[in-house]
Amino acid sequence: MNASREVSALRASYDKKVNRYQELENLMERLGDYIKDTEGAIDCLTSVLSITQEGIIHYIEGIMELALQYVHGEQYSARLIYEMKRNQPEVRIRILKDGLEMSPKFSCGVGVIDVASFALRLALWSIIEPRTAPVIVTDEPFRHVHGDSANEKIGIVVKKLSAELGLQIIMVTGENAMGQYADKSFRVTQQGGISNIMVDTL
Repeated sequence: MNASREVSALRASYDKKVNRYQELENLMERLGDYIKDTEGAIDCLTSVLSITQEGIIHYIEGIMELALQYVHGEQYSARLIYEMKRNQPEVRIRILKDGLEMSPKFSCGVGVIDVASFALRLALWSIIEPRTAPVIVTDEPFRHVHGDSANEKIGIVVKKLSAELGLQIIMVTGENAMGQYADKSFRVTQQGGISNIMVDTL
């Protein structure tokens, strides 16, 4: 009698374990499908992020090249090189002249860097979310660009980018050639340590 009960108990325990095994097997199958779907979603998301990243890089390069080529000539272009280093994304900026890569830190003239960095600043402002107020204040951003011709070109580029990006740019400059392209210009003079500000008639 006791043996019969033990057998029944073992049978019940066995059946319970078989049922549990079946449940786990079904669960594993569903998890396998979920993992495949998740891997597919990750692949899809990776592709979308890659396309988005390429689009952003192309957009920034385009704004930098517009400024560089208009001011310094069509031989100039810009490249942003995206890399993963120490599990962190990094972007290296390279200026090209006649197709030859130059490091902004060591190989470019400072006037070229002034133009490229100003354009980069505007491009980054235009893609950041949430975006700050559409006003940028700069102090002599093109201090290393010399000559009326180059500064006139800068004035044209700044006006164009300001209009296209919907951005007000307030700039301190000592270059009269650049100021003539401003919507409004003020002249600041000093006499006896007192600053005088008047609207400039261009």
